[in-house]
Amino acid sequence: MSAPNIPWSNALRVLAEQYEDRDAIRDREGNSLTFRELSAFAHGLAERLRSMGLVFGTPVGTFLPNGLQAIWGMYGCKISGMAEVAMSSVYTDEEVMWSVKSSGLKYVISVGKWAERCRDLGLDVVDCDTIMPTELEEQLPAVPGDIWGRLPSPQAQHRSLNVWYTPMQNALWGRHCKRRPYLIIQNQAKNYWL
Repeated sequence: MSAPNIPWSNALRVLAEQYEDRDAIRDREGNSLTFRELSAFAHGLAERLRSMGLVFGTPVGTFLPNGLQAIWGMYGCKISGMAEVAMSSVYTDEEVMWSVKSSGLKYVISVGKWAERCRDLGLDVVDCDTIMPTELEEQLPAVPGDIWGRLPSPQAQHRSLNVWYTPMQNALWGRHCKRRPYLIIQNQAKNYWL
């Protein structure tokens, strides 16, 4: 039995209408976005991804520093139905390329020096600085609940039920786990523990 379609876009729009100018997120520097701004940036990114011809479940990397753009980048992936491959902004080039190889992603949402690194590695970049906030007249289509919503990175790729770990993660988990480490993957509807 397949999972029902999930109206992520509508859910975010409802929050934006209900809480409009209240702070939705605030970063450590004190910058913030209201619910309306969060929705507008996330929908702007979602529209960009859809205009590129990407289909539901396409792996898309997010390589962003912790902050406002990382949050609306995640929401933009979710409401557009992409499978987010979240990459830490402190990843080495080797770890970025491991994420690319293990997930099959071709596009990376990034900004600034992180975007330049991705371009230098030959990746197609969607630069957050070029995303315009968008107030849509209509919500985006509901996302099928049984497609991938988030793929772990860089240690795993679940589609083939193979799990790969980087040497650093093996070393870290090896000290703390007696058995194989747990790993969360997500489709649009729920989390799975491996």
